[in-house]
Order: sequence, then C-alpha cells, then structure tokens
Amino acid sequence: AIVSAYADLLSAGVRIVAFDPDDLVTQADIARRGGLTRAAITHYVTGARGAGFPRPVARVTTTSPLWSWAEVAAWLNRHGQLSGAQLAAALIERAASRLFCRSVSPLTSAQLQTALAQAVPGDAPEAAE
Repeated sequence: AIVSAYADLLSAGVRIVAFDPDDLVTQADIARRGGLTRAAITHYVTGARGAGFPRPVARVTTTSPLWSWAEVAAWLNRHGQLSGAQLAAALIERAASRLFCRSVSPLTSAQLQTALAQAVPGDAPEAAE
C-alpha cells in the first residue's frame, strides 16, 4: 500500500519529505499502538514485568523519554503482546521514515519497494506491498 500510494503521489508531482507515524514514541503512544494499558507499559519500562524492555533512544526532557516504536514492537512481539503483522508494519514505518528524511531526490517506486522489503525479515507478512 505504501509503494502504490507513493507512486500515485510521484505521478501527481508531489515530493515526500516526511512519513508518519514517527518511530519515536512515548509510553502513552506505546500503550495505544500496542493495545495495552499505560500501567502495563509502566511495568515493562520499570522491569516489574518482563525483562529487557528497550531503553529510551531520546529524551524531550529528563522526565519525557522517547522509545523507538520498531524496537518496542519487536520486544512486544517476542513477548506475545504484538502480532507479526504489527511488527512488520512498525519496521516498514521506520524504514520509510528514514528513507524520506534522508533522501535528497525522490526515490523511484522500485527503490522504495526494495528498501522496505529489506526492512522486514524474510518470514514476515508482505506489509510493504
């Protein structure tokens, strides 16, 4: 879906400069995207439930950490809290966001499809199409 939408936008003369949703998420975002309670996420973050929850990758302030949604989605998937399709979508979203932020000239649809396919492990669902 991403590739076909991108091709349609390119043919209309639109230049993509960013992709949402962003990979950086708060605890509230994690709960919403994962379909979990904020309390459950707090337990994961503090280590009270589960081990090895990803560390924040950035902070807005000392009390406002941000996590990589792709890293959190992988952890939630390993712990049975997120489906493989949801993990694939998170990996594709991160790859698309990085591609659009770094690209100085428009990517072709084929370049985009190749890059997104490389972002998802071989046995994951074909969410990039």
